[in-house]
Amino acid sequence: MVRHNLPTNRENVGGQRPSLTTREPSTPITLPSTGDLGPGWSVTESPNASASEQDTLSGAACASPTECWAVGSYESSGYSQTLIEKWDGNSWTIFSSPNTGSNEFSALKAVTCISASQCWAVGSGSIDGFRTPLLEQWNGTVWSIVSSAVIRADLYGVACTSTTNCWATGSAGYYGSARTLIEHWDGNSWTVVSSPSPTSVFVVLRSITCASTGECWAVGSYTNGSDPYLTLIEHWDGNSWTIVPSPNAPSGSNDLIGVTCAATSNCWTVGEYQSDTPNLFQQTLVEHWDGVSWTIAASPNTSGMQRNYLYSVTCNFTDDCWAVGNYLNESIGNQTLIEHWDGASWQIVMSPNRGQDNYLYAVACVSAAQCWTVGYYYANTATLIERYNALKVASIARLGNQHVVLQCYGVPNRVNAVKVSPDLDSPFTLLSSVVAAADGTFQFEDVDAGSFASRFYELSFP
Repeated sequence: MVRHNLPTNRENVGGQRPSLTTREPSTPITLPSTGDLGPGWSVTESPNASASEQDTLSGAACASPTECWAVGSYESSGYSQTLIEKWDGNSWTIFSSPNTGSNEFSALKAVTCISASQCWAVGSGSIDGFRTPLLEQWNGTVWSIVSSAVIRADLYGVACTSTTNCWATGSAGYYGSARTLIEHWDGNSWTVVSSPSPTSVFVVLRSITCASTGECWAVGSYTNGSDPYLTLIEHWDGNSWTIVPSPNAPSGSNDLIGVTCAATSNCWTVGEYQSDTPNLFQQTLVEHWDGVSWTIAASPNTSGMQRNYLYSVTCNFTDDCWAVGNYLNESIGNQTLIEHWDGASWQIVMSPNRGQDNYLYAVACVSAAQCWTVGYYYANTATLIERYNALKVASIARLGNQHVVLQCYGVPNRVNAVKVSPDLDSPFTLLSSVVAAADGTFQFEDVDAGSFASRFYELSFP
């Protein structure tokens, strides 16, 4: 949602008082710009639990435009402790979160929300020095630890379809004897659900998504120790988990890290693989499910001999998906990497950086108009949060005494709403709905603007 006020008399705009009566009625009068041209990603200030030690955000989820969560960890006296931050519509603040102990390891890797009063965050903790899955629940008031069904395991992904149907994925055991781990929440407790493991010395399921109660996907990788890592995809059909064939790039190791579904027959998973260059540089790996099989999809990489990684993916529509990660530029360090699917191809989009090394680990969208990505950047390792805003008024012009023309950016190929209010204390009412072009641009002409002493405009995505 974006609001702008157009003075219909001689009100101050941007510190100026443009005359609206000294030019010919047919000549447009462009008022000061109301923002940068075009939609895009920008850094949003985010707090840190420690000013001198590591603060990292690894997961993100939104229940509404005014309720988003980011989870991760920070260092405290040599021990990792949980870090949870909340977006309230205006700013990010640190929220109290429990740990397995002040002298124990605790870190959160992923989060999901069913509603404003029901969210789950998962990760790893330790008790008496032994690893244990970490499951935390938000009940609308506080975060609290909920018992896991196993010990000596790690959780990396979580997804829910309802308050009584959630899944968490990870790895149990140790290198040399690791196996897949899938736990299920039925509204009362977490239990281990049988899941197949390839014959290997290490296997992990890093992410999970559910299109419905009977359609879930979990992704990761495995290795037998002597061969490279290979992709692993498992499917829940409502009765059992089974391994589904998944392709690999022809050389080096392959790892799938994030997964999402835009529809039951339209899912994406992202990660990285080692290319066949002499240095075995990592390159982006994107695979697509069309309802029949998983296939490797073309995905871009930054130019030159650089390492490229994708860690997370989410979709608003079948033609609107985002994937995030980072790439290594040998001269300036790690830089953010954001790619967008427009229904035809994946393309790299501009994304900001702070400091020398920047990493994006998770992406979540409130709607096609607003998304968040989280990670960290190197400044004693501080949290990094970036926001995508598709709704912008690029310019406002007056044609004569009555007409006002807005040049806008909205959600591409979708209906965008233009609303008005006489002041910020009155409700905004719908003035018109306009379909934006493929690049998100649209124009709106308010033929009655001159009838009002002052008028505020609001862009929103229904």
